[in-house]
Amino acid sequence: MRMERLDFWKTMALIIGAAVLVISFGCGDDDCIKELFTPLALAIKIIIVATIILFYALHNAQKISVYEGIIYRIDRQPSVKIRMATADVPVSTSGTVVADSLLKAPYSGKDCVYYHAITEELDKSREHAKWVTMENRAEYVPFRIRDGKDEIGVDLNSIDDDISGYKIKDLNKVGLFRESFGTNIPVTVEYGVPLKQVPSQTNSEIDCVKTMDKVKESIFTKNFFIFGSTKELRRTEYILPPGTGVFVYGMVQKTGGELVIGESPGEPLIISKRTKDEYVEDFFGGRVNRAIYWSCFLVSVAMVVFFAGLRFLMPLPLQLLMAAEFGIVVFLLARVYNRIVLLRQRTRDSLGQIDIQLGRRANLIPGMLEAVKKYAEYERTVLEDIAKLRAMVLGPANASEGAAVYEKEAGHLKRLFAVMEKYPELRASDNFRKFVETLADSEERISYARSFYNRTVLKYNTLISTFPGMLYAPLFGFRKAQYFSLEK
Repeated sequence: MRMERLDFWKTMALIIGAAVLVISFGCGDDDCIKELFTPLALAIKIIIVATIILFYALHNAQKISVYEGIIYRIDRQPSVKIRMATADVPVSTSGTVVADSLLKAPYSGKDCVYYHAITEELDKSREHAKWVTMENRAEYVPFRIRDGKDEIGVDLNSIDDDISGYKIKDLNKVGLFRESFGTNIPVTVEYGVPLKQVPSQTNSEIDCVKTMDKVKESIFTKNFFIFGSTKELRRTEYILPPGTGVFVYGMVQKTGGELVIGESPGEPLIISKRTKDEYVEDFFGGRVNRAIYWSCFLVSVAMVVFFAGLRFLMPLPLQLLMAAEFGIVVFLLARVYNRIVLLRQRTRDSLGQIDIQLGRRANLIPGMLEAVKKYAEYERTVLEDIAKLRAMVLGPANASEGAAVYEKEAGHLKRLFAVMEKYPELRASDNFRKFVETLADSEERISYARSFYNRTVLKYNTLISTFPGMLYAPLFGFRKAQYFSLEK
C-alpha cells in the first residue's frame, strides 16, 4: 500500500458519514423506525459512533507517526548526482527515465517502461448497479535513471502502489528484471504480495502519468443464439513513459556488478514526477504539528461522546468522569511533549549530519596535499594550515562552533585552490579533477545539511514558542536551539 496523503476535510467527511449511517441504521417498517430514536437506542449508537471516532483517531495518529518518520528521512537525505551513489546507503537523486526496450500501453498504445491497466464492468444483476474490476494488470521492463552521462538501475521488484487508487494485483515482468542485473529471480506479484522478494517495506510507490481515467465504452457481445448483450465498460490506465523527469529515493544495492536503487526493509522506493521538495510538501503541507493536534482533538471528541452515550445507559460517578477528563488531558500533554522531545533530538541529529559532512570533506585533504606538494614545496605555510583542518572539523559542540570551523576551513581551502591555479599541469591531471568533483559534492552536501538543520531548528523553536508547547519550555528546560549561521 502507498503512503496515504492526509486530507483533514476528507477525514471529517468520513467520520460524519459513518456517524449518520450508524444513527440512521435500522429496519424499514414504521414500528421499528419508532424504536430507532429511543433513549436506549440512541445511547448505544452514540457509543458506537464514539468507538469509531476513537479507533480512526488512534489509527490516524499511528499513520502520522510512521509517515512523518519516513518523510523526515527522505527530507534529511541530500539530493546528489548519480555518480555519487554508494552501495548499501540510501540515495536521493533525480534524472530521466531511459530503457533499452519499451512496452506498448494496452489501451492508449503509448510507449512506456511501466503501465497499470484496469478494466471495470458495470454489474447490473444486483439491486444497485456496481462497477466490478474485470482486469487489473501491470507490466514493466528494466529501466534506468540517467543524469547526464551517468545512469543507475531501478528495481521495481516490490513496488506497492502507483497512486492510481487501484491495488497492483498482478505485476508481470517482460523478461526477468533482476536477471538484467545479474540474478535469476522471477518478479511476480499476486494480490499485492510479492512471491519472491526481500522483506517488503510497504510504502514504496511510483508516480505515473494518467492516460485514461475511467473512460466508458459499450461492447456488444453475441451469445449462442441470435440474441446478444451489451457490456458497459470503463478503462483506466497509468504509464511511466521514457524521458520522464523523476525524483528517486531508495536503498542502493550492488547486484551483478551494477548499482541499483530499490527498496529495503528500512527504506521505501519512491519514484515521483515531482521534485523532492514538492513530494515532501505533499504529505503534510508543512503542518505536521497541526496533524498531531488534529488527532488529539479527535481522541478528545471520541471520549466525550463515549461518556455522553454511557451516561444514558447507567449513572456514572463523578470521580469516573473526572478521571476520564484527566486521562484526556494527560494524553494531549503526552503527545505534545513527545513531539517536542522528538524535534529536539532531530536538531541534534541534524547537527551531527553537518559534523559528518565536514569530516567527509576533511578526509579529502590528505590526498589533495599529496597532489599539491609536488608543485608547491615552498607554500609551506598554506600546507601546514590546511593539514590542521582535520583536527579542527571533527566534533563541533554546537552550531556556533560548527559554523566557525566551517568558515575557517573554507578560507583555507580557498588558499589551497589559489596555489593550484598557479600550475596548469596540476589542473589537467585526472586525480585533481576527481578531487575537485568530490569536493564540489561535499560542498553541496554540507550546504544541504546546514539548510536542513536550520529548517529543523525552526520547527523546534516554533513549537516551544507557541501554545501549547510554550507551557513545557520552563517546566522541562526546553531551550531554543541555535541556527547554523555564517558571517557575511
